[in-house]
Amino acid sequence: MEVLFFTEFSKRKNSTKQPDDTKGIVKNVVLKAQTDKTNPTFMLHGTDNYVYCKAWGMYYFIHRIGYDIDGAQIVYCNIDVLATWKADILRTSAFIRYSTSNYDVMLKDPRIHIKSGKHYSYRTNSSDLFLGRNHNNEVCILTAQGYLGLQSFVLDEQSVQRLMAEVTLAGNEVGEALQMQFGSALGAIVGCFRLPIEPSQIPSTGPGEIVLGDYGTSFEAAYLYGGYTTERGDVEIPWQYSDFRNLAPYTELYLELPYVGVVPLDPLDFVGESGVIIQTSVNVRNGHIDYRVCSGNVNNVVANFSATCGGDLAIAASQISNPRGIVDNVMQMAKNSIASPTVAGLAGNIKTVTDVAMDLQTHDISVIGSYSGGYCEVLNTNYRCIVLTHPTNEEPSNMTTLYGRPLMKVESLQNKTGYIETEGFKIDISSLDVFKDMINSLMDSGVYLE
Repeated sequence: MEVLFFTEFSKRKNSTKQPDDTKGIVKNVVLKAQTDKTNPTFMLHGTDNYVYCKAWGMYYFIHRIGYDIDGAQIVYCNIDVLATWKADILRTSAFIRYSTSNYDVMLKDPRIHIKSGKHYSYRTNSSDLFLGRNHNNEVCILTAQGYLGLQSFVLDEQSVQRLMAEVTLAGNEVGEALQMQFGSALGAIVGCFRLPIEPSQIPSTGPGEIVLGDYGTSFEAAYLYGGYTTERGDVEIPWQYSDFRNLAPYTELYLELPYVGVVPLDPLDFVGESGVIIQTSVNVRNGHIDYRVCSGNVNNVVANFSATCGGDLAIAASQISNPRGIVDNVMQMAKNSIASPTVAGLAGNIKTVTDVAMDLQTHDISVIGSYSGGYCEVLNTNYRCIVLTHPTNEEPSNMTTLYGRPLMKVESLQNKTGYIETEGFKIDISSLDVFKDMINSLMDSGVYLE
């Protein structure tokens, strides 16, 4: 029989590469005793260092060459099923685990492992809502009952101090003191809350006169017309990789929020996005903050966080029952002192006045709130995105040519080139069972489509 031999042909054993048949050498051979098409043995003269051959329309690797005692040369061959059934293989669809020509860079490659070490990177975007780190004289929201009902006035800390100084000084005058007591000036104050918020961000209008109960002060200030102030913040994500290593555990993603601190985010939620969207809402009456963290657009919410900023200012007010009766006593004692200006009378009246003064203070001082604040009031009031990355034992792109990269989907092998590794490959050909098993096993262990 005739066999086509090749002296020059280089290929990998797990490759579908085929030789150019026009470059082969035709030789007449004799089959040695019993042989088969899987591992045939040919006898001929003058092997001339053959490395590959084709017989019965199938391709074979030449495994080794031997010599018989009569001068005959023996060629031992192994079937090359990948080259022989190349066309059938390429027409097959299969689940492809790794591929050189088609892959998904965002699929994790289990062959890539984390090495020790880490790298920090971050991006910061300033807030137009919160005051910077070195701030003082914060905005204060003074809420009090007045002529027009309950009103909230917008002042700063220094203005609050001047206002309280005026009320205190007025209280030292008998007439003013009576007016303040009847008007319950201090008792009209519901609360005073300081806010580390930019004044321009407070929803206010006015100005209007600050009235405490029935007591009109000499101060005018803007007053609230809304309870909330909001802003949208965007901060860039400093991605360090451009593939699956942007996911956990190779990459850790954190967000630092004013008055919350550093919180973890799932990098998977931000795949393909260049930044994090932060929607912030602050209740200007009590400093409560709500954050909504979004990916891609404001409707894609991935996390919610709450915090508190600012704090109550310490404003003291005596809670006095029946102030009119006490003031009447003061007025009566004043008249008696004028009518009977004796030393004894004055002494007695002074004692009585002292007792009344004690009556004015018999109730405990009620302190409206106390200074309190949230996390990092002077540490950080900006939005910061932090990325912590870990190095890997191999650069994924180095795997592409020799070992492919993850595809993990069913596709046709047609038009694929380079390395292919399948899972559960099933060739459909009209051939011996042993050949099918060989093809299936080779495809699942990885081959090169050439």
